[in-house]
Amino acid sequence: MKKKIVIIVLIMVLSISYIHASLTDVYKKGIIKLTPDNEFGKNTDWESIFFYSASSLLVASDDNIFIAYGKTSNIFKFNSKGEKVGVYSRFGRGPSDTDGPYFSSTLDDKYLVVGEYAENHRISIFDFAGKFINVIRTKTESSNVLGLKNGNICYSSLDFIPATQNNKKIASIKIHIINMYSKSEIQFPFGEYEMRVIKLEGGGILIPGNFISDIIMRKTKNGNLLLSIFNSPDISIYSPEGKLINRFQLNYKPYPVTQKFIDRLKEEIINSPMHGLKDPEFAKKIRKAREKADYSFFFNKYLPYYKDIIVDSDGNFLVFKWTDSFDTSKEVFQVYSPEGKYICETTLEKGMFNLEIDCHVALIQFTSTGIYAFVSYEGDEDTAYKIIKVKL
Repeated sequence: MKKKIVIIVLIMVLSISYIHASLTDVYKKGIIKLTPDNEFGKNTDWESIFFYSASSLLVASDDNIFIAYGKTSNIFKFNSKGEKVGVYSRFGRGPSDTDGPYFSSTLDDKYLVVGEYAENHRISIFDFAGKFINVIRTKTESSNVLGLKNGNICYSSLDFIPATQNNKKIASIKIHIINMYSKSEIQFPFGEYEMRVIKLEGGGILIPGNFISDIIMRKTKNGNLLLSIFNSPDISIYSPEGKLINRFQLNYKPYPVTQKFIDRLKEEIINSPMHGLKDPEFAKKIRKAREKADYSFFFNKYLPYYKDIIVDSDGNFLVFKWTDSFDTSKEVFQVYSPEGKYICETTLEKGMFNLEIDCHVALIQFTSTGIYAFVSYEGDEDTAYKIIKVKL
């Protein structure tokens, strides 16, 4: 009998080890295809729920899935089968209301920490059942809001320093960590980055995206804080109390900016739709101003190192590289261990789906139970958005 129990325990240990190693094993194959599990969400009427892109997808520790939907300021909850089980929040500024909600992590495996537009100075907290817990009013504009651990919530603010050249701004970054229970707060500076805009003749400004730099903030698996600036290979890890505990470098060089890349960006912006402009003559003026703009102004010699960093459920860091390719059908990412050791490079093939990879939206998550993504169908502008699950 004892021998039989030992064998059963050994099988269980081996099974757990295999599950734990599965994400790394998947990455090492070199290619991941977004092939959906047709059973997931098969009875969900996605067209009646999502008709616009979201800002955040989050898979909680209990396998429930949350979507922050900025179009209506709702937070949707789905179970592990892809069935809608609840809707939280609504547009507004009162308790339990939100305005432009987003999230990228949970707090202490109990709460959703919901950020809003930075100028709202608000952070809302809900439990996983949708109960409103509290709202934190911040003294400064609050961006990149995320929950860490032990009640600590982190966000960033910017102070703008006058630059020597018109249409350039230097953003000095400050990190804030506030405790939801004691309301105590610590702050520390974390570098600077540059923002560039072009004022168009006839009105408006041109901001094609930040090809110079930006900040990224992510929660690690054990509740620490990952900080990095896009044009640097350095990745820093801080404790929830704001102390530096680790630093490592990315294992590649950034791509040089080519004239071909600049010309392609210019073409995309010139031909992009001008939503909300009802006057056709004014739209022509804006188009001509776009054509005359010097797009090289938006670049340095090199592209930023990455578009986004995603932390998987094993604690690995998935660094989605900035490349000079305009091929939207795939993304390339490098995998680093929780200690910062380089593991491998992997290609994510999107297949029939549109999937945005951008640090300002979190629309894909890699977990031991599968890959979850908020997508639409390629080439079909009228299709509904939906959540898909990819089996590992």
